[in-house]
Amino acid sequence: MRVSDLPFNKHIGIEDHNGAVTIPVKELHMNHLGTVHATAIYGVAEAGSGQFIIDNFGGEFPDAVAVTHVGTVKYKSAAKDDIFAEVTNSQPDPRQALDRLRQKGAAKIAVEVSVYSGNETVATATFDWFMRNG
Repeated sequence: MRVSDLPFNKHIGIEDHNGAVTIPVKELHMNHLGTVHATAIYGVAEAGSGQFIIDNFGGEFPDAVAVTHVGTVKYKSAAKDDIFAEVTNSQPDPRQALDRLRQKGAAKIAVEVSVYSGNETVATATFDWFMRNG
């Protein structure tokens, strides 16, 4: 599964190119100032964190349920062009979360994401995920 397959993500234009979660920005993504709307930035950040969860846990636990229960975003600068998300860190490390999922059947993980437009960081975000096996 890819996050770009989810109906809402398709609706807002999220694409997945070899693991890079992007939004090719169009007029519909713009706000009243002519820059990328905060909701699009949040969406690509959350989708990037979701793809990280799928890539790190979906292979071993294809029936696991993962939900984000907290998401925080800090907007740093305006974007006018395409945006993409990149995971920068996770707490705990995915291997530790995998061990917890194996042992306890549930795990929590915080995924940190940066959103870029070109070479400029437009936002940083953290999404706290809860996962339960089957």
